[in-house]
Amino acid sequence: HRPGFWIGTFGKKSFSDNYHFWSETQLRYDNQKGEMNQILFRTGALLALSPTQEVGALFAYVQGSVSREYRPTLQHLLSFENGISLRSRLEL
Repeated sequence: HRPGFWIGTFGKKSFSDNYHFWSETQLRYDNQKGEMNQILFRTGALLALSPTQEVGALFAYVQGSVSREYRPTLQHLLSFENGISLRSRLEL
């Protein structure tokens, strides 16, 4: 494991009562090399199953220092009353 830091943004925008647009960006920096290690952009649609649960089909583009990947992803989002949420993902 190499020291570094990670920053990310996550956003969700409703476009109907049951459907939402999900977007996230993650940047991972490698302190030892002094360079960006990985950039990830993920977006897709979520369907509300209940006020606290959503499922979605997402697509991610990941660029590392030596490779690029495309990751279709299924996501389950569970939200709690205290503002904490739990995301489970299956990357295909």
